[in-house]
Amino acid sequence: MSGYSRVQESRTCHCDMRNTVFKWRFEIGIMLVLIGLTLLNVKPYGWNITALFHMDSYVASLDPPPENFVVLSVPGFDGEQYYQIAKHIPLLSTQEGRKTLRSLPPGVYAYQRILLPLTAFILSAGQERGLPYAFLGINLISLMLIFVLMRRLWNVPTLYALALALCPAAILGLHFNITEPLTLLLLTLFIGRFRNKETLDFTGSLLLTLILLSREVNVLLLGFVTVYLFWRRNWKALPHLILPAVIFCLWQLVLASIFGSAPFFMNTSTGQWPGNGVWTLVTGGYGGITRYSLSALSILFLLILPGIVWTTGTLQRERKIRFLSAGALCFLIVMLLLPREVFGSVTGVGRVVTPVYPFLLMEAMEKRSPAARGIASVILVLGLITAIGFALTIHPYTLAG
Repeated sequence: MSGYSRVQESRTCHCDMRNTVFKWRFEIGIMLVLIGLTLLNVKPYGWNITALFHMDSYVASLDPPPENFVVLSVPGFDGEQYYQIAKHIPLLSTQEGRKTLRSLPPGVYAYQRILLPLTAFILSAGQERGLPYAFLGINLISLMLIFVLMRRLWNVPTLYALALALCPAAILGLHFNITEPLTLLLLTLFIGRFRNKETLDFTGSLLLTLILLSREVNVLLLGFVTVYLFWRRNWKALPHLILPAVIFCLWQLVLASIFGSAPFFMNTSTGQWPGNGVWTLVTGGYGGITRYSLSALSILFLLILPGIVWTTGTLQRERKIRFLSAGALCFLIVMLLLPREVFGSVTGVGRVVTPVYPFLLMEAMEKRSPAARGIASVILVLGLITAIGFALTIHPYTLAG
């Protein structure tokens, strides 16, 4: 090969590489954003990714973590529970192990959300030291795949794909090592497939089963899909609802046999009327105006109420019950009815009703009106503000061991 040919080949290779990088510039950009946010979260803790679990000293005293595990001096968050479930997965396989679980944190309620800890256990090959990397990897890859699915598979404009991958639930999931990123990925797959097919097949049934095992509140999605199929008189699809319903009930029975009660029926909001959380928030019942109440007020006045007005208007104009618009309105109303325990901060109201984000953003993507772009922009901005706010919140800590 002549020197000229080699130079031309080299230029062609460099050109192809530049074209590939340019083509995937948004995907590369969002991965850098997610990695950057993770680094911001762990920098105050000596770059130790175990800080993402937010384990507190009380739980660490009951079930000690490995050496150099970050233990906070403030109350912990759900991530610590998923970590403990993941490291105790082997105990579920023996009678003696199941008996031991009753005396270890977390309680039975967290075990409903078995999918994330089980996936982390499998990816870490059962090695406790590998669990922090497995959890972080699951969350980063889940959010990246959401963006790729939206842009590459469904040709969704970048704004809507970004808004879903960086919505408040996604950001909170990344910050606290909790189940929302994986749940969002499964919801995006399920809702996207259902939107295209308007029916439920075995793959959809399997996705719905995994969604229920990722977070028990998603039983509301099962209920919504059931009602929608009846409304459309899609009788052939109804049998596919059996698998998720049966698996969900069986898992509840398994947990009841181990811990003595079915966690789904544990109600922390007994005696509250629907909407008590919103009423408490707007009347200053959470201690007046604080950064926590402001974050919840932002979700209420910038997302929930405008979203309800927009989706209601869409349904009225079209005079037709559509899957996306009806689903978005349904879950926005659910958010409005959340109890007092959930509405005090973005950490509750911003993530609990996870299906609202893919429903609302896919509906906005289909409309692509100024109002739809406004809703997507609000979700994206709320997510980024949440990310910055939590990254700048530093807690006192010690290292285990």
